[in-house]
Amino acid sequence: MKAGVLRAGIGLVLAVAVQSGRSGEAVWDGGGGDNLASTAANWVGDAVPAAGDAVVLNAASSGNMTWDLGIPVASWLQDGYAGTVTVATVYGATGFTNLQITGDCTLASGCWTHQAQPNSNTARYRLRADVGGDFTLGAAARIDVTGRGFPQGYGPGTPGTTGWGASYGGRGSSTTPATPRSLPCYGSIAAPSDLGSGGNGTYGKAGGGAVWLTVGGTLRLDGEIAANAAPGSSYYSGTGGSVYCRAGAVQGAGAIRANAGAVSATTPGGGGRIALVATNAGAGWAGLTGTVEANGYFKTYASSSGTIYRECAEDPSGAGELLIRGHGQLPDYALGAEIGGQAAATCAFSRVIIENAGVLAVGTGSRLDLS
Repeated sequence: MKAGVLRAGIGLVLAVAVQSGRSGEAVWDGGGGDNLASTAANWVGDAVPAAGDAVVLNAASSGNMTWDLGIPVASWLQDGYAGTVTVATVYGATGFTNLQITGDCTLASGCWTHQAQPNSNTARYRLRADVGGDFTLGAAARIDVTGRGFPQGYGPGTPGTTGWGASYGGRGSSTTPATPRSLPCYGSIAAPSDLGSGGNGTYGKAGGGAVWLTVGGTLRLDGEIAANAAPGSSYYSGTGGSVYCRAGAVQGAGAIRANAGAVSATTPGGGGRIALVATNAGAGWAGLTGTVEANGYFKTYASSSGTIYRECAEDPSGAGELLIRGHGQLPDYALGAEIGGQAAATCAFSRVIIENAGVLAVGTGSRLDLS
């Protein structure tokens, strides 16, 4: 009799555990009729994740997700999941500004992105995450904010008329040596956070979005981080966006891209900005063997590639290595990446490397210090 009671008791406990799907773990099932993380019915056990839970998206998880919960979670695992998670973080100091993961984050599959921008010159959405442990982006996973920057006709580098491409980390191409040419560059080289600017008028498409990752441990990149401009422009394409990654070490054979939009006719926009900061002593770049590029584009006229910044623990803060990696075609009329641009600046770098027909200009009132 006691054995029967014991078996019944165990069965009851197991039934409750299976029904809740919890015990510190929140498993996405997408069954709630919308894609919001804040909807209880989208989770196994119909309970919204609580602060400190481990978030899991697996092969049984269906549908895309919009993560709109401003709570810290213990860990994040995507493995077997084929959908897209839109991280609904915003610019500024208020609202849901940062996805906080106190432990490890592993994306073995699926995708992260951020929300698309409204038709406005004010940046609203970006993807920002702070991971206390290691961040692993597997070969089958990606972070993709392509075309999530300023829309067509918007942004600080968007031309107001035809004749040149948009600018951000690199200047857009221009069809004439006369002024006005494409607009000057904008934003930070060492800590880029801006959206890419959209292309001109009815021809160009949206610029690239913005990714900002801080990782306490190792950032392992075997997948792709893409902040490219939207494809499909005929003329005057948008610019690449921005990618900022700060971690103890950055390793992997994947790719980081913030490229200008291709054009089918002529006059493309410029490249975006990428910054990589490794904070552990002795953590160099030998373990990062993949592609890192912020390319411009060439079609009749050539735009400028943007900036790639790398900083090790041994470098002075903000004064690491600047790389201008061209795309093989000199930009027209010496319109390159810039020190300064829309705002005058003084920059000091430990090393500057310019290659493959890249161009770096020092704007009016600005200074490059290599002493």
